[in-house]
Amino acid sequence: MEIWKNYNDRLEISNLGNVRLDGIIKPYNGNPKNYRCVGIGSRRSKTLHVIVYQLFGNTPYQKGLVINHKDGNKSNNAIVNLEQVTQIENIRHAMDNILYPVGEERYNAKLTNDQVTQIKELLKSKMPQKDIAKQFNISRPTVCNIKKGKCYRRLRANDLQPVCEGI
Repeated sequence: MEIWKNYNDRLEISNLGNVRLDGIIKPYNGNPKNYRCVGIGSRRSKTLHVIVYQLFGNTPYQKGLVINHKDGNKSNNAIVNLEQVTQIENIRHAMDNILYPVGEERYNAKLTNDQVTQIKELLKSKMPQKDIAKQFNISRPTVCNIKKGKCYRRLRANDLQPVCEGI
């Protein structure tokens, strides 16, 4: 059953994540991260999932925590799909459910997954990091971060010591 609550003088928000302005259900605006937004004033907007949680959540909304979509669907703003978590829990949820692009799927990836596997094998064989960096046309700190597990950690296929060599 859909329940409506007043958000301000003109806006009503439902527990299913719908919006009414002056009694008329309105379409959503989006933001660059694909969250649905609601205009709350002159040139101001707020993400709908946060508003829904503030109005209908079982626990008070706490600053410093974030609202997670349990099913990973940013368009599903129903209160039963929302939970309040830490930023780390939110990222872990995204990674566990493959909602967060990793490896070569990231928009700014410089290496393919196969190249990272090759780099890890070269590190295991004790090839100097500067030589690996030159071979793959990347910086030595990138090689070091791969070794430490700071980047491409999902591709961890072997036991590397998390220590960086000197230049």
